[in-house]
Amino acid sequence: MSLLYLFFVIGTAFVRADILTLIPFSMEKYPSARCTDGSPGGYYFKQGQGEGTNTWIIYQAGGDWCWDEESCAKRCAILNVLCTSSVWPPTYNLSGIFDPLNDTRLVTAHKVFIQYCSSDAHMGDAGPSQKTFGWHFRGQAIISAVLTELPIQKGDTLIYGGGSAGARGAMVHLDYIDSMLPSALRGAVSLYGFLDSNLWIDAPTMPGVAFPGFQNVTQGVYSMANITHLDETCQLQNIDTPWKCIFPEYRMPYVRTPYFMVASQADEFQLSTNIGHDPPYNTAELSYALTFAKATVDRVLTTKAECSSCSIMSWSCYNHATSLSTSGFDHTQCNGTTTMGKALQKFLAGERALYRDICEGFACGAGCRT
Repeated sequence: MSLLYLFFVIGTAFVRADILTLIPFSMEKYPSARCTDGSPGGYYFKQGQGEGTNTWIIYQAGGDWCWDEESCAKRCAILNVLCTSSVWPPTYNLSGIFDPLNDTRLVTAHKVFIQYCSSDAHMGDAGPSQKTFGWHFRGQAIISAVLTELPIQKGDTLIYGGGSAGARGAMVHLDYIDSMLPSALRGAVSLYGFLDSNLWIDAPTMPGVAFPGFQNVTQGVYSMANITHLDETCQLQNIDTPWKCIFPEYRMPYVRTPYFMVASQADEFQLSTNIGHDPPYNTAELSYALTFAKATVDRVLTTKAECSSCSIMSWSCYNHATSLSTSGFDHTQCNGTTTMGKALQKFLAGERALYRDICEGFACGAGCRT
């Protein structure tokens, strides 16, 4: 599912698109900012203009992760954009949040797309060793290098986030971004999170499904990737289960930076992984999907009640991380009325809201098929 998402982003001819240019890292300057196979990390960039010159969109790409020797070997067995920069194109066409409808500020903003090649949901900073099976897990080093490179100015607005694995990495780093900026900028920029489809729910797989479960794979990544942005309070309250501090259902209550989050009640990646296939579902599978929807809504309601500075959109759509498509960002609607793009625009203007589909059945949102 996550690979399909990635190739959709790369290969689809979008209705709208903006072109960003690859900026590879100097390994002399940033020796740790590497892809899983050790090749240089980097990012895609387009300079803003006009109204957008004080706004930055910094978006981390998605694409799952690997959690043990077997899964990493499978992931990196070929020249895979998820593991190496050696096959990255010199430019990238991006839509959705990078070229939205009716939002001049975002259209003209500085745009940064952090291609995903660290296999750790952008979270870790571990070099090759026996513990890492000889691979690099350098997501944190990559985002640190990006923040050092960008010509951000005092008073600028940073919209930092991503989709899927990119959103989970942004969730982990969000409260640390200010301390990762050059010292002259700390406390001098306005920071907002954009988390598209990060909210993993700790639900078991269906019987007979080979996937080891989101809890187990998270523990695997935690054990090998040297993830340090765990939040002190979260760590104190999860002394025996520190992996929970990178698992969204458990980590989100500790995120303090204002953020806009999208969490589908019928998240395509989680359901297809835990059930083992896409719809149609049999009776037991449908029951599982509806239980998952309720668990998602419960977590969304609790999270919003505890976060007055945040906005959350929870539609009942069978989709996942759609913010890089014109359709998902500017056409799919929550409650049949509000798009992701319009809700984000209101959030950045100061509105804090909960957008939620309330309907009966699986993927029943009225605005999911617009």
